[in-house]
Amino acid sequence: MTNQNAKPWFDQAANFYTDAVHMVERFTLIDPETIHYEVTIEDPNVYTRPWKMAFPIRRFKEQGFELLEEACHEGERDRQLLINLGYKIYPGVTAQGRE
Repeated sequence: MTNQNAKPWFDQAANFYTDAVHMVERFTLIDPETIHYEVTIEDPNVYTRPWKMAFPIRRFKEQGFELLEEACHEGERDRQLLINLGYKIYPGVTAQGRE
């Protein structure tokens, strides 16, 4: 994956990247209920060497389970609602955000 705009974070710890990032994602079917997700991240502007993160993606089989969409993108407008509910914005992020 290339041509990223460097606006999103990787995680809630605010690990970030620049527009020089190169990511390789791998999805491996482990069994009928589990996919192994792994991504290798290289960004010479931020990190001294490539690094990986990985986790399992498991099927939910509970009766009535519904997966809700969670979007994180430019133009996102939920920030003020979350602040009003008591959520704290991440250190280093202003009230205007990173738009």
